[in-house]
Formats: sequence, structure tokens, C-alpha cells
Amino acid sequence: MKFKKIKKYIPNTLTISRIILTPIIMATFISNNLLLTLILTIYSLTTDFLDGFLSRKWNVTSKLGALLDQIADKVLGISALIISIKYVPILFLNLIFECVISSINIISKLKGNNPKSLFSGKVKTWSLSFTIVSSIATKFIPELTILSTLLSIITSTLQIKTTNDYYKDYKKGELFRNRNKKENCNNDKLLHHSQKDKQPIYSKQEQINYLTNLKHNLLHEKTIKQETIKPKTMVKK
Repeated sequence: MKFKKIKKYIPNTLTISRIILTPIIMATFISNNLLLTLILTIYSLTTDFLDGFLSRKWNVTSKLGALLDQIADKVLGISALIISIKYVPILFLNLIFECVISSINIISKLKGNNPKSLFSGKVKTWSLSFTIVSSIATKFIPELTILSTLLSIITSTLQIKTTNDYYKDYKKGELFRNRNKKENCNNDKLLHHSQKDKQPIYSKQEQINYLTNLKHNLLHEKTIKQETIKPKTMVKK
């Protein structure tokens, strides 16, 4: 019973730990403690898969968790790429593409859209994770340089595909938002016209004149009726 209560916090805890570890990873890299950098990077990338898997398995997904996961992914991915460039310079291309993808998602979010994780984005993240780990590991195993370069090229291709998909998703969100905005504007116009139609047709003076004439006409008709109705005369026998 206790586990059922706490398990909903586990995915978000893993995500938050990934955010917290990002500056620590950067610090270990700057201090030239590359083994600890590699270990912490592997752990962080592993939690990236684990938190999403557990949240879906236990049905404890939430908007906050999804937002934290997106933030953690971008912060960790960009930070780890900055580290990896030192060992495999071609990863600079991956860094550029990752920044472009992040920019599209941020702009979409600021515009009021709700960008969701796409399948192409998940595949790109998996490929990027392997690329980062293999690039840092080249410090200990130089032979991995060729593999890292190949993974970087594959990841770049996936990033281009992901950029295109997220941009299309952003444009769809903009189209949907503009359509709703236009419909709301049309509804406001209809409401304005309906309220306008309910207003009096005549001015105040015209209404007074109309009522005065109506009263005069009614009195005139009443007078005519009274004159036309004559009392019956008595007939003498």
C-alpha cells in the first residue's frame, strides 16, 4: 500500500535528479575527472528512458512530469554535447541541431501551443545518447572515435528529420490556434450584432411621437364608434 502511494513520485524524482546532476557533470568534466563524468552521464541518460517507462507503466503521467522531462532532456543533452565536442569535434553539428530543436519547442510553448514528444524525437534521443557516451569513452578507448563519428552522422540525420517534424507540428498548432482565434472573433461579432438588433429601432423622440400619434388615433376611432352606435327608438303602438 505504501509503495502505491510513493511510486507516483519516483518518475519525477528521477527526472529532477537528472536536472540536478547536469551541473555536477559539468563540474567533474572541468576538474578533469572524466571517469566520474562518464559514470554520471550514463546514469543521467539511463534515467531519461527509465522515468518515461515507469510513468507509463504505473500510469502516473502528469503535465508537470512531462514538462520537467523536456527541460531535463534539453539541459542534459546540450551540456553533454559541449563536453563531447572536445573528444569528437564533429559533434558540434549535433549541438547546433539540438539547439534548433529546442528553440522550436520553446517558441511553440511561448505561442501557447502544447508541443508533444514525437516518435522521431525519441529515436533521435536514443541515438544522441549512444553518441555522447561513446564520444566521452574515446578518452579511455581511442578506437571508439570511428564509431562516435559514425553515430554522430546518423544522429545528425535523425535530428534533421526531428527538426522538420517539430516544425510541422508547430505550424499545425499555429493554424489550429489562429482558426480558433478567428472563430472566437466571428462569435464576438455575431454577439455584437445580436445585441445591436435588440436595441430600439427609433430614437427617444421618435418613440414619443409614435406613442402620441397612436393615442390620438385610438381616441379618434373611439369617437367614431360612439357616433355610429345610435340608441334604439321606441315604436308607438
